[in-house]
Amino acid sequence: FAGYLRAMETIGIRDHYAILTTLRVIVSLLNLAMFAALLLYNIPRENRSARHTALFLLCFSFAFPYIRTAYSVELLSSTLFFGACLYYQMKRDAGASGMRYPCWTGLLFGMAFYCRFQIAFAGIGFIIWMLIQKDRRWKDLLLIAVSFFIAVAFNTWLDSGFYHQLTFTPERYLQLNIIEGKASTFGTASPIFYIGILAAVLLAPPFSIYLFATTFRPLFTRTRNLYVLCTFIFLLAHMLVSHKEDRFLFPIFGLLPLLSAWALTEIEPVFEKRPGWLKAIMRGTMWFSMGLNMFLLILFMFIPYAQGIAFGKKLRDRFRDQQVETTVYCIERHPYLTESKNHMVWYHDALNPKVRFITVNKLKPL
Repeated sequence: FAGYLRAMETIGIRDHYAILTTLRVIVSLLNLAMFAALLLYNIPRENRSARHTALFLLCFSFAFPYIRTAYSVELLSSTLFFGACLYYQMKRDAGASGMRYPCWTGLLFGMAFYCRFQIAFAGIGFIIWMLIQKDRRWKDLLLIAVSFFIAVAFNTWLDSGFYHQLTFTPERYLQLNIIEGKASTFGTASPIFYIGILAAVLLAPPFSIYLFATTFRPLFTRTRNLYVLCTFIFLLAHMLVSHKEDRFLFPIFGLLPLLSAWALTEIEPVFEKRPGWLKAIMRGTMWFSMGLNMFLLILFMFIPYAQGIAFGKKLRDRFRDQQVETTVYCIERHPYLTESKNHMVWYHDALNPKVRFITVNKLKPL
């Protein structure tokens, strides 16, 4: 990020919000392009209907993160990890040999891991996939592991330099959030929470519920598939963790259109044998959900995912040239604190220093 920041300052962009907006666009396009390439590579070219279905779901499902969020560490981690999976898959299918492509795969895995530690759950799926292949490439697995740890060592060196002491961030994260249960203090939820989210991701309800149900079919019919294993283990592990947020599932959202397209292709002959009235109901439900999805898609494009950040920008613009001390009273927290009381220093630094906040817990003192 420091290198990106220096590059933006070099070309004359110093506004904090403009810098992150540009980063959002870059990461968003990379994530979309990577998953589009992954879908096209894993669906046969002759199966045009499945390709079109998967691409439509990927590009136009209203709940996908790059519609509103555009940038998050989950998206960046997803881009690096599944981009590495696709790169390795393509090289392996082409019969490539040598050390270069396994090493690049491991380095990308290491960078993805440090962007979001939970991507390691999907990494377990990759390891299982490697081990169940008929031609187990132990050399590749070793090179990937060595390269992964080189990336981890490099990031540990960066963290240690920042904190001025030896710091192994994954261990600290595991200790604080899992063993000591700090993450649970931000709220807990049952596994049904994630089921509800995933049931509304592809298009919009009620047809999204049917599409979500179809994504389970490849879990039984394509059990040896790389992306099925990554999705299943990633989702199962997150369901077992007590603290849940919708953004935690962002890394696998882009795989759901692929799983659904595979399933729809497999069940299409069965669907054609259904009674005419049932097919009419299904088609009517689909068109209703598509209409609702397009309405929500347009609506959500103009509603920020992090509305506090959008409000913070308005506050910055309002007091940009203020020359006198200004007091802003806030209920419970000021706009530059998240709900979990984390300070958004990057955005707060862009605010006029003459603006100070006074937080009150109730309206009565005002």
